[in-house]
Amino acid sequence: MANGFGSLYIGASGIRNNQNALNVVANNLSNIDTTGYVRQRTFFADADYNKFSKADISNQWSGLGVDIGDVIHKRDQFLDMAYRTETGRKQFYQAQYDASTEIETLLSEGVGAQFSDSITGLREAFNEFAKTPDADEVDTLVVQKSELFVSRAKGVYEGMSDYQDNINQKISDDVDKINELGRTIHKLNIKIAQTESGGVETAMDSRDQRDVALDELSKLADISYSEDVNGVVTVKLEGMDFVREDRVFEIGMLTDKSTGFKTPYWPYLSNASKNDYVKVFNTALTNTNNDQDVGEVKALLISRGDKRATYKDVMGTHPSDSDPFKYVYSSGDIYRYKEGYYYDTDADGHVTTIHGLSNSVMMNEQAEFDLMMHEMMTGVNDYLSPIRSIGDLSATQTANDTEYTKLIRAFREAYPSTTTTDPATNKQVTTYQQITALDENQKAHVFEINDNTRVLDEDNAIYGSDKELPPRELYSRRSLSRYSSFTVSYDMDADGNVTVKPDGSGKYSKTLYLYNEENKDDTDTMYTLGEIEVNHDLVENPQYIPHRHKNDDIAQDVSEKIYDVWEKSTYQLNAIDNTPTNFENFYTKMIDELDNKGNTFKTNSETIGATASSIESSRQQVIGVNADEELTNMIKYQNAYNASSRYVNVITQMIDVLLNSMQ
Repeated sequence: MANGFGSLYIGASGIRNNQNALNVVANNLSNIDTTGYVRQRTFFADADYNKFSKADISNQWSGLGVDIGDVIHKRDQFLDMAYRTETGRKQFYQAQYDASTEIETLLSEGVGAQFSDSITGLREAFNEFAKTPDADEVDTLVVQKSELFVSRAKGVYEGMSDYQDNINQKISDDVDKINELGRTIHKLNIKIAQTESGGVETAMDSRDQRDVALDELSKLADISYSEDVNGVVTVKLEGMDFVREDRVFEIGMLTDKSTGFKTPYWPYLSNASKNDYVKVFNTALTNTNNDQDVGEVKALLISRGDKRATYKDVMGTHPSDSDPFKYVYSSGDIYRYKEGYYYDTDADGHVTTIHGLSNSVMMNEQAEFDLMMHEMMTGVNDYLSPIRSIGDLSATQTANDTEYTKLIRAFREAYPSTTTTDPATNKQVTTYQQITALDENQKAHVFEINDNTRVLDEDNAIYGSDKELPPRELYSRRSLSRYSSFTVSYDMDADGNVTVKPDGSGKYSKTLYLYNEENKDDTDTMYTLGEIEVNHDLVENPQYIPHRHKNDDIAQDVSEKIYDVWEKSTYQLNAIDNTPTNFENFYTKMIDELDNKGNTFKTNSETIGATASSIESSRQQVIGVNADEELTNMIKYQNAYNASSRYVNVITQMIDVLLNSMQ
């Protein structure tokens, strides 16, 4: 009887454990479309054995049936790590491709197409101006087309700036998501550790949720992670601690007051009181071989850039810099790099901050577009209101020198420079004398008098119908007039020799017009789209456009040169552009270059995406739920359940027979 009742335990264990196995299969099938769910598999093991006798050779044992040894929740860590890395790289290039596509659409359609039409319209207006510069209707046409041209150019630039703002918002949203994922991982760590602390239960659902969070986090930034014996995962983000056992180091956002651009930084590593912030992402480092091209946020930061770019960002690092090579800082060394960068240096000349253009889609296009406008507008202005340096005007003395040239030479001599030796450095230091001149708004400006100081080239100036000096420029700066005026006092002897009197004691006086130079550290002084407008005087009186020489001859030669500004192939996109083009083709070339960049990003994204998909396919073979396999298991466990049930019935009948026979 004992063996009979013991057999019931065996049958009951089969029923119970096959029912549990069916529950596991049902759970797998119900979660077949659940994101991140890892299939569970049942493994059976022998139940306990009871010793019921001892023989000469061995002990006699009786088994109690079957038990569930484990329900495993299996992942391949190597596939997980490979998938997360490749997904992060795919997002890096996809984000940049999206940005380039958006800007290409902006430049090719809508306001971009309207701007392209305005280029053609203004070119035709200047063509008419080249033929009949003295015709009032032509002067009016030039002014009207210029207004339309500038307005639509501003629309294009504002469109790019608006998209920068969109990227900026996306960066903010992504960082919020990173912080939320960090908090989620930390909470799940605690839950998993509590559930598994007894060594009996595995927190499968919580682990699945945590792995989904890691998958999502890997798309946004470069991460590394490890799991300790307690099931707690610690995460490093961009090489720095992000999730630890006891806390989450959330990312803060540093907001630029002028642009509103947000930059992620580590609050726990920064000292806000000293304005010392440690940035999360190093956008200067994007080397594929070093796995530095990972994460959507980094790509967005690169695409957006760190400011609203202007033409100065592709013309040199400093106003006096003519070297086409720029310096880029990496790992403590300085490298030469031929591209549009401007940067900050420390006292030893090492680069401390890079404000990069080369990798930024937005800043590149803004700078190149602004450069195109700047070169055209200043080219036109310099013919309408010509300027020359004092050094050029006074360089060579000839018998044919005009009174103006003599005056400029005397003016330069009246304000000589002095050279001394700095005792601290033993280097020669040149000091230039300064004067104060007033612009059209009676605002004072200080000028150093040296050979590079530029003034109105009065001998070659042309005049509008009002015959006033200085001749008006067509495209003016909102905040700064073209010239500041300075009254020069001088004497002239019988031979025409001029002597300037700085003390104002001269017999004669003349107004010099000193050119208000562009200061590339002050956008108010620059011919950039943020500051440019069509000259108000010419809008009100188009006939004031300079078009006659001093002798009243029509300045046909100058008007033809202005038209040549459009036709000459002198426009370069940037420092590495070796194929100059004319103005009209510059815009098309800029779009083509952007298209090429976009195709590169697209190719990289698709190639890496294919790799990620392949890894994900392999990963799903390990963690994914296969309906056919689960249905096969269901049939197997159902049959085993039925067999156990029949076994119990047989044992029950046998016991009944035995019990009835004893009555």
